[in-house]
Amino acid sequence: MIRLAHAHELPRLAAIEDAAEERFAGTHMAFVRDLPHPAPVSSIPPHVKVWVSVDADDLAQGFLEAEPVGGWLHILEVSVHPAAQRQGRARALVETALADARAQNLAMVSLTTDRELPFNAPMYARMGFSALSAAQTPTWLAAMLARQADHGFDPAMRIAMARRP
Repeated sequence: MIRLAHAHELPRLAAIEDAAEERFAGTHMAFVRDLPHPAPVSSIPPHVKVWVSVDADDLAQGFLEAEPVGGWLHILEVSVHPAAQRQGRARALVETALADARAQNLAMVSLTTDRELPFNAPMYARMGFSALSAAQTPTWLAAMLARQADHGFDPAMRIAMARRP
């Protein structure tokens, strides 16, 4: 089941993110495991939506965080705990975000991701997302990619993707 996250779940979501980052071990993205995480927040900002995929005991197993930007819904992160991966949770979370974008009459749903890792751009392409050319990339999204490069992400390996909701 997918539902909106509760503020008291934020520490669980941080633990899911940490566990999910272990998939990057041994890849060109291994450095993300050592990046500092922002200090935990006690609440979810009003403009941000965080959906969780929960198990039968209502315990979060994965999450998707998104915010509206420039008439689009931008997916900031999708993370699923390794023990709950390959069960369709990421797809269900993305489908929920797409439905929310449709309900808000937003033009597109976007994200940034790694070009090559199979659980990144190739997975999103299977969900209907397409790579954006520089001409198709809004200024605010290009700025996000630039900030990612400032944090050590290889610009040649990063990609902005989008699809209609």
